[in-house]
Amino acid sequence: MPRADYLAAILDDYVSARDNILRDPVYGVLTLCRVYRSLLDGAICSKEEAGVWATHHLPAILQPVAEGALGLYRGAQTDAPFAPTDLTAFAYYVNEHIGAWSARRTGDSDAMEEHDGEAPRLGADRTV
Repeated sequence: MPRADYLAAILDDYVSARDNILRDPVYGVLTLCRVYRSLLDGAICSKEEAGVWATHHLPAILQPVAEGALGLYRGAQTDAPFAPTDLTAFAYYVNEHIGAWSARRTGDSDAMEEHDGEAPRLGADRTV
């Protein structure tokens, strides 16, 4: 598969995963990890491989979200409630970096501007 086709496919997955991260946290988190890693280093990897990568390469504050999704995906744990704010912050972080990658790739100066809003904070109540 040509790289451009692969990127188009995973970016479609990314949009769905990002938009539905609160409804399906495991799919959302691991898909975002897979897309982010692929854009950063060109790796073509499974969700599990991307989750493992994320536990070592994302900022420390985001790593527990990746670890929780990975544990559920592997069946190693049955309950890992995610705080909606943690999931939102995770998606925000990845979205900002994918947006920056896309802007560099396309030369879109508007997409390169800083986000006007404040980044979501992690660590609120765990209800999802």
